[in-house]
Amino acid sequence: RAYNWQNRRGDGKSSAPPPDSRRTTPLAAVGAAMRRLVATFALVVTALFSLPVVAVPAIDHPVNDYAHVLSDDDAARISARIEATRAATGVHVALLIVDTTAGIAIDDYAIDAARQWGGGTSSRNDGVPVVFAVRDRHSDVEAGRGVEERLPDALTKRILDDARPALRAGRSGDAMLGVVTAIGEGVGATFRNRTPAARHKAAGWTDGEIIAAIIVVGVLVL
Repeated sequence: RAYNWQNRRGDGKSSAPPPDSRRTTPLAAVGAAMRRLVATFALVVTALFSLPVVAVPAIDHPVNDYAHVLSDDDAARISARIEATRAATGVHVALLIVDTTAGIAIDDYAIDAARQWGGGTSSRNDGVPVVFAVRDRHSDVEAGRGVEERLPDALTKRILDDARPALRAGRSGDAMLGVVTAIGEGVGATFRNRTPAARHKAAGWTDGEIIAAIIVVGVLVL
């Protein structure tokens, strides 16, 4: 239908423009609704399945304390132990301490840290990043393939378990020094000035096992 842009009196005076003659067809309305539905669905799927993107901090030194839990003396002692391990065995250990992984599983976070770091030699694949997330109270040791036989999961789990009492007592430096020391001994390094308890742990004795052995001996003697 055509519309006359003049008024009905024909006096030449302009009148308000008529309503738009373009009518929305049912098919066009359905198409617009479908496009809105698809866009909404895409936003919902993105929100549901997107994972938090967390930048893993760089490992540039033997000790990388981004959570600021170590004193300078603690950091120096741990660094010296890590460097002694590398000098004796060639195995490259690094300590990464963060406040939180922001919901990322600690083992996935440690793997990302290992990939970004690229420690160890490419031919031996003997890098060993040790990761602590202090607020999450999680930790992990990712042994490269070249040292997996010397640092199996069962051993690294026990090493981390042995660090728990010191961590709970707020002695982060002692706990982490014990971890890197036990890892160094696991790959073949030897250290002086080890306490008797630490030597027992390195040989496979936990505190609970020592106490149980003492009790058994006492019962047999009586």
